[in-house]
Amino acid sequence: MMTWAWLQGKKPIFNFVSERQDFFQTDRCLILATSFHEYTAPEERKPKIKLQDQHQFKLKGEEWFWIAGIVKEDLFTMLTVAPGPDIALYRDRQIVVLPPEGG
Repeated sequence: MMTWAWLQGKKPIFNFVSERQDFFQTDRCLILATSFHEYTAPEERKPKIKLQDQHQFKLKGEEWFWIAGIVKEDLFTMLTVAPGPDIALYRDRQIVVLPPEGG
């Protein structure tokens, strides 16, 4: 078991951009997941309420999947890439999703 996110200054790093990175000497990990969520500003805004709309994503036809991660000082973060067409509607990045059987 490890803690999610490390601090860079005072800001936690939950997700890490994978492009143009050298992971040669990095400890890597696989994070077991059944789904993940993306959050967007609500379609209907209400004064003084900061809730966001939640969108759940699962891997079609699979009960679970892996998320690619890296480890730093016994802490982990998830790797991200440019989004696929389904996630691009919500975000400009997405986590690296790997199917159970390795693709």
